[in-house]
Amino acid sequence: MALSLARDKLSYSQTQLDDFSNKLRIGDLTPILEIYEEDIKSPVRSAVSGTLLRSAFVQVQKAKVRHFVVLAIAILVYITGTFTHRWT
Repeated sequence: MALSLARDKLSYSQTQLDDFSNKLRIGDLTPILEIYEEDIKSPVRSAVSGTLLRSAFVQVQKAKVRHFVVLAIAILVYITGTFTHRWT
């Protein structure tokens, strides 16, 4: 979703898309956030063109992944019992 938005809105070439894909793997959404910043300046026009919703969906998707990772780590810590809480 983020790659198609970058291709459509920013007119990225294939090499730029490959670089952006590598940045996405480490969590860098800078170009998407810049699109969102521009879209929020004229929300009606951006909502009609669809870029506002697409950039918002990318951000929601990233938040979901982050929450899933945090939850998975919390479950792992709970199951392994490595988190010990002492009341002293």
